Amino acid sequence: MAMSLPASLGGVPFPAFQHNKALSWPQDVNGLTKHRTMTPDFYWPQHSVALEYNGARHAEEDRVWEDHRRQQDYTACGISLLCAQAEDLKSAGALEGLMRIVALQLATQEKAGFLQEVEAALLKPGSSTARATLISQLLPPNCSKTEGEPSTREEQAIQCELLPALAPHWMRREEQNAGTSRQTRIQCGP
Repeated sequence: MAMSLPASLGGVPFPAFQHNKALSWPQDVNGLTKHRTMTPDFYWPQHSVALEYNGARHAEEDRVWEDHRRQQDYTACGISLLCAQAEDLKSAGALEGLMRIVALQLATQEKAGFLQEVEAALLKPGSSTARATLISQLLPPNCSKTEGEPSTREEQAIQCELLPALAPHWMRREEQNAGTSRQTRIQCGP
């Protein structure tokens, strides 16, 4: 979610990406790949960069081998694969680290100054609080750390402004994903 939010809501100026869209491999790699298609969580086609979230289940022995085969398939197709773990999403600081790594991968195909724009968005006053709020709303209570939770009146005001502002963005994201096989449904409020 933070990959697609405007900077005013804690996002960064990343280029457009495909979200949970199945990718078909080119014919010339069919003998090299173990999978016929892949569905990365995020894919930047102009950059040949994919990002997948690997939850706790990926630590199981059979999943480790499957993840290795997926990595090989992406490599055979010329796609750089970045993998995020639960630890990458547990705090605003961890998410910011992941966003910096994604930015580094995308930077080779972006205009000069791209990394500086991303860094400026990450350091924008209130943006870390906005990301902490996003994490606290999207993850179950026992998954997110207290780092970055609002402690001042200013931070609380940012949080109160952020949640209503996110609702229209979530609805737009759901509408964009309506044609895909997997949908991300996020509800704001009870």
